[in-house]
Amino acid sequence: MKRGVVACLLFGLAFSAAYPADDRLFSFQLPLENTSATVTDLSWLNHKPAGVRGPVRVGQDGHLYAGDERLRFMGVNFTYRSAIPEHRDAEKIAARLARFGVNIVRFHLMDANWGGECIFDPAYPGTRRLNPTSLDKLDYLVSELKKNGIYSNINLLTGRNFRSADGLDVSIDSMDWKAKQTPAMFDPTMIELQKEYARLLLDRVNPYTGLRYTEDPAIAVVELVNEHGLIHAWLGGSVDALPNYYGEELRAKWNSYLHSHYASQAVLADAWQMQSEPGPEMLINGDFSAGWANWNPEQHENARIQTAVTAEGPGDTPSGRITVTSIGSQNWYVQLNQGGLPVSTGTVYTLKFWARADRNKTITVDIGQAHDPWSGLGFRRSLSLTTQWQEFSFPLTLTGSDSNARVNFGQMCDQLATYWFAGCSLKQGGSIGLFPDESLDNDSIRLFTLNQAPERTNRARQDWMSFLWDTEKIYWTNLRDYLREALGVKALLAGTIVGTSTPNLMNLFDLIDSHSYWQHPSFSGGDWGPNWWIRNSSMVGETDGGTLSALAMKRIAGKPFSVSEYNHAFPNSFGSEALYFLSAYGCLQDWDALYAYTYADGTLNWSEDRQSGYFDVQHDPGKMISLAQSALIFRRGGVEPARQLVAASLSADREKELLVSAGSWRLVDASDVGMSRVAALKYRTALIPEGGAFPVDAVAPFPIPLNPVTGYHADNGQITWDPARRLLLVDSARTKGLIGYPSEQFIASLGNVGFQPKSSLQGWFTLFMTLVRGRSFYEGARSILLSTHGLVQNTGMTWLYYDSRTPAGFPPPAGANLILGQWGTGPVQAEGVEAAFVLPCRPNRVRVFALDSTGARKAQVPVTEVSGRSRFEISAAYQTLWYEIEIDEPRRRSR
Repeated sequence: MKRGVVACLLFGLAFSAAYPADDRLFSFQLPLENTSATVTDLSWLNHKPAGVRGPVRVGQDGHLYAGDERLRFMGVNFTYRSAIPEHRDAEKIAARLARFGVNIVRFHLMDANWGGECIFDPAYPGTRRLNPTSLDKLDYLVSELKKNGIYSNINLLTGRNFRSADGLDVSIDSMDWKAKQTPAMFDPTMIELQKEYARLLLDRVNPYTGLRYTEDPAIAVVELVNEHGLIHAWLGGSVDALPNYYGEELRAKWNSYLHSHYASQAVLADAWQMQSEPGPEMLINGDFSAGWANWNPEQHENARIQTAVTAEGPGDTPSGRITVTSIGSQNWYVQLNQGGLPVSTGTVYTLKFWARADRNKTITVDIGQAHDPWSGLGFRRSLSLTTQWQEFSFPLTLTGSDSNARVNFGQMCDQLATYWFAGCSLKQGGSIGLFPDESLDNDSIRLFTLNQAPERTNRARQDWMSFLWDTEKIYWTNLRDYLREALGVKALLAGTIVGTSTPNLMNLFDLIDSHSYWQHPSFSGGDWGPNWWIRNSSMVGETDGGTLSALAMKRIAGKPFSVSEYNHAFPNSFGSEALYFLSAYGCLQDWDALYAYTYADGTLNWSEDRQSGYFDVQHDPGKMISLAQSALIFRRGGVEPARQLVAASLSADREKELLVSAGSWRLVDASDVGMSRVAALKYRTALIPEGGAFPVDAVAPFPIPLNPVTGYHADNGQITWDPARRLLLVDSARTKGLIGYPSEQFIASLGNVGFQPKSSLQGWFTLFMTLVRGRSFYEGARSILLSTHGLVQNTGMTWLYYDSRTPAGFPPPAGANLILGQWGTGPVQAEGVEAAFVLPCRPNRVRVFALDSTGARKAQVPVTEVSGRSRFEISAAYQTLWYEIEIDEPRRRSR
């Protein structure tokens, strides 16, 4: 970027004062019905009908194709009952999506029954009969999408609430709907029910297309399960909570697995058992006789504690007392720990301590790193404290070694309470392995619980993880083969996301998928309850690439890569940046499909002008306009792929080893085998799975330091992410863009185009220009779509600080945990930011138009000449978020 004298002369140095907040905000409702011929109608991007070129296939290069043409999907989700609209609405919705450049819809949670119409017939108990009325609506929407060149992605097991009326054990009725997906991965009856559902849904003729879903080329993808896997379930505690019927079923499979690997009980005991004599004490001042010396009581954010060492321990011994006087938004904000402990794998330790509370409370104790990134080392236990002193003793092994580990008591910040700790001890030594009541001879080896896993040796834990991996593989292979061979499904098959399953398991399928959210709403006291908050921040200041670098770690070489759920959730006041980030880096990484989550999250009110949920994008003018721009960017390759591929190998055996210390929602990916996440900000990245050949054009991972001055430059020169200055710049032949917090008088010289952000409510901008007609910005540009974004809110929306519930003011502060005092009413309001732009041609060739909500021209923007170039300014006065730039061909000189 250049910020010299020339750029200053082009733009001038006059900066207007900020407008009052109410002058910057205006209603900008994008209509459901719109047939006007405008520059914002992107339906020409779609070949019609969808599937006209044959089934979507995977080419030899690992990308998606329709016929001989490379196919990139820009999509949205339809969630729950939004997937089954009335016929009259389906026609309008399909046409609207095509205008915004959408060419695929993911049908998600159709099998959920949360009140209102769903895919199952309410006249029958259980979930084995489909609702004819719902099927008719689904069929019609699929056919209307197809007419408009929009493909379909059909999800199977997403929200189904299995019941005993389906022929299952009665204990299934006591389980949460999501937890039921765990036995669904190993119980034969539940697996057959899933096959039955797939047959009923897919192996039938859509009367509006005349084709079976199994053979319709407009059905691009069938996805088996949403965000689940058996390993994921165990790491999340779901296996521990199985009813006895399903727990015993899984335990029988576990014992059978052990029989196939160990000849006898004696051989198993020899492999699993570890025993050693106690060593010296590792904790210093574990008995608190020297007060708080070597102990670290922690309070974070707004959490507050009072500490004291008193003679209140067992037998009037010293004890450390922590009283929580003010809670925070996260339960970990109050902790007590001692660090500086050298620990290693392959060693038995024994941890002992006394603890109590002034009421019944559940807290945790763990051993993990005492330094960034604060990772766990394989031991974590829940502690059920009472008002009476209890002694706890845990023999344990660790899954990682570290020279600076810590024992940490945590999860103490959800309630005003007092805790006491005494007699803390950590020593090498102890006995660990089989429990006294376990024997392979009588098939009595227990299921490993998450809480008790550290009391098993690493060899035993490795066996357990291999069992879960193998059991999960059987499930995926079984369902995949049924869909492909028995039903004859021609669509591409996806399992679930890499994150809740593993790269090598998902490599069993045609394409690889993942999900990500920036600042997803957080909940206290249960998911999706009323006690929620959101961290109000832009991703542009993240030093590790945020969601995008994490996604890039999950791609598998030679397979199409999809991100089927993505959002920067409402009411984050920076949410309009989401799809620009995703499409720019999706191009750089050469991914194949991107989806906003979600177009409609269960609503049937298609014309409402109010944002009513965290994820709906249909009523958010910032998200919808960014969807159109992102379709232009991503589907046409508006940013070129990075030149260099960086690849890391991950065998199945190595994957299983790494799973022992994995987390429930991030199992294993390239960052576990040497890949720096920020590599994805410069290069293409991929994993090489079991049996895969290392690409000839790839290099192995290598260290990538952050340049504190310039940030991360993509190796093709088209994206620069500077987290220190909180700026993202995109500069390609077809796309110019800026996201972030430019300093006063900042000017971005993006090739031959200049951007000067001038004023906004938050000091934050998202500004993008995308070529609609013409070869490039450098040659033959004829039509350009400009979009400009600030915050978006409902009318009358108010923000509160989460911790104090006090007013947060307006605009909502960045970096704070916020909730809404009032969600507000319609209409949705958008901010008009102030900025200036310079184009590399004379003003007599340039016309700039402010567009109304239909995309029609409503006002012409003055264009002036500065040093032989065209300059124009935009502001809230135009009450729009998008502009059309029309450039005439240069006049030829006559001879």
